[in-house]
Amino acid sequence: MVLDWLDEKPSEQAFDKLAESVAFEYLNRKFKRLGYIRNKNGEVDFYKHSAFGIEVKWQPVVKNASETYKQLRTPFKSIWSQTNFLKELPPNNDPLTYLIL
Repeated sequence: MVLDWLDEKPSEQAFDKLAESVAFEYLNRKFKRLGYIRNKNGEVDFYKHSAFGIEVKWQPVVKNASETYKQLRTPFKSIWSQTNFLKELPPNNDPLTYLIL
């Protein structure tokens, strides 16, 4: 809103970061022990050990998934883009998800 008010166009990278922030807020409320993977071949934005890996790319068609994502061995993998953002959800079968401390 501020950029619009100042008549400035936001960079394309700004939308990527905003999408990752929204995805983090959503997944962090739904899952415990959520992290990410980063190595020399790239990164996976959201990772839950032995459960899922999610990459966020704010593009209509994703063509540049990282090698780290491609080599990830989890039961559920998804790339969230403009067309399926927050729609392809990982299964939630973690007993600690509903643990109230």
